[in-house]
Amino acid sequence: MTHVLPDQDDQNWTTTRIWRRLLVLVGRLAH
Repeated sequence: MTHVLPDQDDQNWTTTRIWRRLLVLVGRLAH
């Protein structure tokens, strides 16, 4: 089970990174 946690964390990190990038792009367009 210890091996499953890191995988989920990695996926969450990638998703957060993508969301952050999208938010930045939206902010630029809004400006």
